[in-house]
Amino acid sequence: MVALFENELKQHLQTLVDTPESVRPYLGEFDDPESLQSCIKSAPVIFIDFDGDEVIDTYRKMCRWNLYIVGSTASKQEKYREVSRHELIEFMEKVDKSLIDRSFSNSGSIKLIASKKIFDGITNHGYLSVYVRNFSAVLFEDEVEILEEE
Repeated sequence: MVALFENELKQHLQTLVDTPESVRPYLGEFDDPESLQSCIKSAPVIFIDFDGDEVIDTYRKMCRWNLYIVGSTASKQEKYREVSRHELIEFMEKVDKSLIDRSFSNSGSIKLIASKKIFDGITNHGYLSVYVRNFSAVLFEDEVEILEEE
């Protein structure tokens, strides 16, 4: 259920970036901002992170995700950092517009919750900004096995 949604979400988000590799699952990359920035070849990058769920009934779950949206520039100069920050905010707005009330094959409409900056600073490789966008969607079970009583 979650994997199907994430695959369709990833395919959708890949239409918003220059390279498909710019959308990937989150696997703990924020433990070290220095190594995170050194591995980013093109910005922005979107990391998809399943945050949890609440069971509604046998057929439905309310699921939550975080999208980590990362922007960077190799320059530490203020004017380039400001341009990079504005470009990242514009990109986040583009992502938001593409997700508002969107649904996939096994989901209800996406509901945006909140966004927040979680890192912004100068690293050895330049300037790095990371925002998190929270959203939720109700996922539907494709098939439910009915157990017969003996």
